[in-house]
This record gives sequence, C-alpha cells and structure tokens, in this order.
Amino acid sequence: MIKSDTLKFINQNRQTYSDSYESMNWLTPEKAGKASLLREDLLKAIFEHHCKGPGWKFAGTKPYVHEISPGCDLCGNGDWSCLFINGICNAQCFYCPSAQKAKGQPMTSSVEFSNPHVYANYVNAFNIKGVSFSGGEPFMTFERVLMFLKTLRVKVTHPLYIWMYTNGILVTEDKLKNLRDNGLGEIRFDISATHYTLDALKKALGIIPHVTVEIPAIPEDLEKTRKVIKELYELGVNYLNLHQLRCTPFNKAAFIKRGYTFLHGPGVTVLETELTALELIRYSLDKNIALPINYCSFTYRNQFQGSSAKKRTARLIKSAHEDITPTGHIRSMSLCGEEKQI
Repeated sequence: MIKSDTLKFINQNRQTYSDSYESMNWLTPEKAGKASLLREDLLKAIFEHHCKGPGWKFAGTKPYVHEISPGCDLCGNGDWSCLFINGICNAQCFYCPSAQKAKGQPMTSSVEFSNPHVYANYVNAFNIKGVSFSGGEPFMTFERVLMFLKTLRVKVTHPLYIWMYTNGILVTEDKLKNLRDNGLGEIRFDISATHYTLDALKKALGIIPHVTVEIPAIPEDLEKTRKVIKELYELGVNYLNLHQLRCTPFNKAAFIKRGYTFLHGPGVTVLETELTALELIRYSLDKNIALPINYCSFTYRNQFQGSSAKKRTARLIKSAHEDITPTGHIRSMSLCGEEKQI
C-alpha cells in the first residue's frame, strides 16, 4: 500500500511533469531494493574507518568525514541567509534548475533587497550569523557583491561569517584580494561547471581564508571526480561539498537523456547522485586522502534550510507563552472547558 505522503508527491509530480512524466525513469520497488543494499554497503564501508568523523550531522541527514565548513554548520543550524545576488550566469551546466537569464534584484527568502543597508538591517534584526552570495554567477555583478559585502561588514553589529559561490570563469587575483580585504571568509568553486579545471581555484588559495569545492555528485563524472580529490587535498583546499542533483521542469530533458532514476518527494531528485557521493567519500577514506567531505542531500536542504526561515520569523512573532518546534513552527497550548473545571 502506498503511503499518503508518497501518493501526494506522485500526484504532484504527475501535474508538474505532465508532458514528460511517462518517459521519466521513476524508481521502482526492484530498483529501490538494490539501491538500498548498495547504500547500506557504502555506509558500512565508510563508517568502518576511524578518522575524525565519519559522522552524521543534523538529525542524520548529512554524512561527513573529518569536518565541515563553518558556513555549512551555520546553514544546518538555521543561522544563515543565502542572498541570490543576481539571476544571470555565464556557464551552461546541464543540471542548472533555472534559465539564469534575468539579472534581477538581490533576493533572499523571496524578498528583494535592492538596498544593501536594508539587507544589513534584516541580518541584524534576525541575528543571522552567516551570509552567502549566490546567483546566477556573483562575479557577473562584482560591484554589487562588493557593495553588499562592505555594507554588511560596516553595519552588522555581531560576528558574521560570509562566503560566496562561483564557477570561477571571471575570477582574477585582484578581485579575490578585494573580496578578502573587505571580509570574505570563504569561496566555493563549482569546478564541474568548467570541466573540473582548477586554474581559478588555484588563484584563491593563499588569498581567501577558506577555499571550498562545491559540486553536484554527477554519476557519469565519478572517475573524473575521483582523480581530482587527491589533487584538491594536495593543493590545500579546505572542504569538498557534494550535493544531490535535483530535477526541475527546466533541466528535466537533460536528465531524461542521461537515463537518471527519479525519486518522488517534495522535490524530484536523482537516485544515482547519492550513491555517487557516498562512493566518493568511501574512495577518499580508502586512499587515505584526509580531505573533509560532506554530502548535502535534498532531504537535508528541504528540512533544515526550509525550517531556518520559519525559526527566524517565529522568534519575532511568538507570544511569551508559546515556544518554537525544531522545524520552526510555533507551538501553543490552551485549556478549554468550564471555569470551575479548569
């Protein structure tokens, strides 16, 4: 019997992907059984090692080895705001969830912030401890990034960890030094967007305090990623973040063409990408490569990133007699009945 939540997601996905639903390779019970066994074997192999970690963070949704970035900790704890600085990009990644063709205004949690001072007030009001600049490609509006970065450093009254994401195409040494001098603490490169070249990343080493690689775990790039892991460690890269491929109406044609297996849920995800991420973690341990790696699943992002916005708002609007649940909902208790009975 299909669970009600699963049935809800199936019906939802039938509507969202109505023109291609039947041609999509959805998970079957047989595939699920085989994948579960493989996943269990990979996790067992990972946790047989005795390095710092391996472990689980955030209610068993994020496996990691060695450690995770300060930014990732802030994200999982609900203390982070991702500012989408623009909506344009100069790469053509097959997995991109949207067209990325409209510059737009900086936005977070569906709220636009064209004025960096207003955004800094927002960060102060909600006691946000981590801010990231994403896009699009932030380097395509570099002056906008600098304006927000400088304003945050001047106006935010509490300690703030700031990082940014990039494909690296427009990175220069001068721009990196400018970012560092204005308080950028970490930069994350999507090297899969540039066919796993490391030229831009190398420019950041020794300039930005923390240099991270953050890429989707692409199943057909498993061998390429294995080869690059050792080089990342030897170069002095601080972290490798692997995340799960998510299907959207924009990228579905590319995903179907690649033969991926799709999973029903609050977002349609790719089965093979999680198995690839776990295989890469196991490989790094087997080869004694002490590079900190974590896997960021859609389950984690949906549960913890989604609840963080709720928690921030709940703190401001809850009454004294109410409390906040771990998922960010306001919990209240009331007594009903006759006065004498109460």
